[in-house]
Amino acid sequence: MNMEEENPIAEELRLVDKYNERGEYNKTVKRIEEWEKEFPDNEILKFNKVGFLIDAGSGMGNANIIREALESGVNILREKRYGEYKSTILYNLANGYYSLFCVTEGASGSRSIPLSSNLQKSKMYHREMLRLEKLSQEQKKKALVNYANALDTLGRGIEAIYAYDEAVKIDPKFSMAIANKAK
Repeated sequence: MNMEEENPIAEELRLVDKYNERGEYNKTVKRIEEWEKEFPDNEILKFNKVGFLIDAGSGMGNANIIREALESGVNILREKRYGEYKSTILYNLANGYYSLFCVTEGASGSRSIPLSSNLQKSKMYHREMLRLEKLSQEQKKKALVNYANALDTLGRGIEAIYAYDEAVKIDPKFSMAIANKAK
């Protein structure tokens, strides 16, 4: 991809990121729909669509948007074209399934939480990510905390504490791990 092609795409990514940061999730969804018409074969946009839609769907409480993002992410993972970005895809899928759980099942206080396929998939994708050899310490500590959150939600508090501890070993001042472990 040459620079002339890359600049408009980079601008698109910044724009949608700003929409999500400002909580303008409807604009995110609309712009991504426009991407698919304007740039139907752009791999960068297809790849980034997953995380953006998960954030938007979660912010809107819209399970269908999260499901669309998850379907795209699973398809990308199957295609095996994004090897160097596999950790990001796995991270997005894990967090997407956790978000889907929160939107569809979390508020109900269901006693069947351990049976939640969304939580189980979140856990599975976090585990797969944590097994990657080329994982940065930053990625690993975030994945460990999110993995621990899924374990804790599944009622597996002791295992969650171990995962929080692993994150704190990487970064002793990682407030997300410290605070989540304390609750």
